[in-house]
Amino acid sequence: MQAIPQIAVHAVHYRVARIQYLPDPSRVSFEIISEIKDVTTIARGAGIRDRRRLSRCYGRGGWLKRKGFADVRLEDGAIVFAEIHWYEAQGIGKREFKLKRIHERPPYG
Repeated sequence: MQAIPQIAVHAVHYRVARIQYLPDPSRVSFEIISEIKDVTTIARGAGIRDRRRLSRCYGRGGWLKRKGFADVRLEDGAIVFAEIHWYEAQGIGKREFKLKRIHERPPYG
């Protein structure tokens, strides 16, 4: 039996959002169709495990691992509100978007 992963649940005004897990984020095809909101940095510099590979593939830079929320269109045509992770470096841009979780739409928009 597979263990259920532990998550941090986002609560807004004491209402807990329901979260749907995706089978493998690297295999999900999607298109970002809205502006990415609530962008935060989750790792930088030596805190990024893939830093060496990123530098080799895309060039040296001050790499950041970031996350944000946006509306995305899945490969089956469904439009959902999702958490997205990606890598970013100044002068190189955003690379390797991954869809991590599908959330209920937040009450603020």
